[in-house]
Amino acid sequence: MMLTNTRCLTWLMCALSVAVFTVSRADAKTVRFAIDPARSSLGLAGSFGALPLFPQAPGADVTSFGGSILVDVDDTLAPTSISFLAGESAVADINGDWLPNDVLGCGPGENCGGDDPNVILGDAVPGEPVPGNYGLGVILKSEDLGLPPGVGEAIAFGALRDLTLSLTSGPTPVAGGAFASTQSLTLDSGVFDTNLSSTLPPVTGIEDTAGSSDLAGDVADGPNVAADGAYGVSGNVATLTIPMKFFFPGSVDLGMSGSLVATRVVPEPSSLLLLTVAGCLVAGWTTRRRTRLG
Repeated sequence: MMLTNTRCLTWLMCALSVAVFTVSRADAKTVRFAIDPARSSLGLAGSFGALPLFPQAPGADVTSFGGSILVDVDDTLAPTSISFLAGESAVADINGDWLPNDVLGCGPGENCGGDDPNVILGDAVPGEPVPGNYGLGVILKSEDLGLPPGVGEAIAFGALRDLTLSLTSGPTPVAGGAFASTQSLTLDSGVFDTNLSSTLPPVTGIEDTAGSSDLAGDVADGPNVAADGAYGVSGNVATLTIPMKFFFPGSVDLGMSGSLVATRVVPEPSSLLLLTVAGCLVAGWTTRRRTRLG
């Protein structure tokens, strides 16, 4: 009787293990995905007033990203809900050397290497290019500055450096591996260095914009408006694909678009279940063998 009860208890525990395996897949899990720089890049485009920004060199307006993304899912293998959480950052890679130089310590009202502070022909010296995540510029003709046509032109340089960002969202349904791209975007860190290099004659009252703006805490104007994101599992690798399209309005209007692709190793469902069932079979065979020997 004792051996019979032991055998029943063994199979009962195995059945419970399979049930726990099935139920645990539906538990909410906070997981970290590593961003793949080879498949993740974001571009910048925008304008200063009605004037379009241009890259300082080919590719200066696009950079790859590394870092990580934190999400909450109800099932790491086949989620029906996903939430994006703060706490991890996508990190922009250096994509070249851009103007203006950021080592001069320029701030509002400070001399940026020229003769006079905050006057076009004075402190507009950009220095030597230094590493940055993005390098942009805009050409301002004399008429754009309210001067007679043909007097000259100015180039406003802008470089983004030390840029990191994060995505957040509430629970979002996942159907067939697709989910709506409605995340919010926050800049966790970064600076925007700017200056004005000009061939214009000195003009009283027209100030240079030399200085650095701290971008930490800036939030995109509105949620993501890109196409749907995707969550898929192949073998033991889960892949999270997030198309992105955000806007940052201001004196310089900027749009950020592209996509982030992040991966995470997950247990294969067939392997987990197979191990559980195999354990049950071994336990059952051992119990049966003990019964015969007894």
